[in-house]
Amino acid sequence: MLFYIAEGRIGNQIFQYAFLKTISYKLKQKVISFGFDELSETFDGVDIFVIKNPFYPLKDKKEFRAIYWWYNYIFYRIRDSLDLLSDKGLISCIEHDERIKGAKYIDQKSEETDKKINETNIKKDWELKIGLIRKFVFVKPGFFQSERFFSPDLLNIKIKQRFLYEAQRFIETRLPKDAYKVFVHFRAGDYKNFRIFGKEVIPPLPYYKNLIKWFEENRKNCFFIIPTDEPNEAENLFFDIRNKVISKNHHGVDMAIMSLCDGAILSPSSFSWWGAYFMKKRDIVFAPKYWTGWKSKIEYPPGCFPSFAKEVQIE
Repeated sequence: MLFYIAEGRIGNQIFQYAFLKTISYKLKQKVISFGFDELSETFDGVDIFVIKNPFYPLKDKKEFRAIYWWYNYIFYRIRDSLDLLSDKGLISCIEHDERIKGAKYIDQKSEETDKKINETNIKKDWELKIGLIRKFVFVKPGFFQSERFFSPDLLNIKIKQRFLYEAQRFIETRLPKDAYKVFVHFRAGDYKNFRIFGKEVIPPLPYYKNLIKWFEENRKNCFFIIPTDEPNEAENLFFDIRNKVISKNHHGVDMAIMSLCDGAILSPSSFSWWGAYFMKKRDIVFAPKYWTGWKSKIEYPPGCFPSFAKEVQIE
């Protein structure tokens, strides 16, 4: 039996789920997990056992919010304890490449040091370490943000029909009938204070504007859909784009909207990564070269750049 406690939002959860599906198939083991609330809410076909937080989604009342966070807190403390037990060799575990790199490196400011770290730590993806308790296998925490961590053939989830219906309705009511649909994912929010190698990760505005111009010059009847966690800021930044709509929908609807587009301009975010992955009629997708490490010109996480996108060098 494999046991895993997920973390992060929907994009990160899909990567983690895809990794679990792959290793459970190879090891012929069942999976018990916690923390996949957004994944289970958004997709059909999630076929691992998920311990659901009974208080998800968060209610408005403060007491429900407090209980929800305490519930999560308890499971994360369990994860820390299992982590320690696996380090001591008392229980079996899955050790993986991400674990070797370690999150502690992302705040370092020495680019030369960080480059060496990334070059020397792309080893084999994962390994099973047998502990005294052999049949309980703790999968150590990670984000697994690379196509090398999963097999596409095993990723059999589908966006729920109710989200696809709402997305189709949004497109039909807000866009011209013959529009070439481009999603422009603009993520700010928590990214404003997030640093990789000591540098910002939000691409500059010209990155988006130049690619919008490319679409306008190279594709007919373009209409831009901007899913974002900062709708007011996006409205101000893209005020001069005439054929656009800001999406303020539920994350499930936004995921469905992205999947129905023809082209895409990605932010270095796992949410837009998967939005482009699930596109049904994908024409062309652009993304920052080096992903979140674009400013240091070091790909981070290593191997994360989507194989289905074209690299854009940000100066």
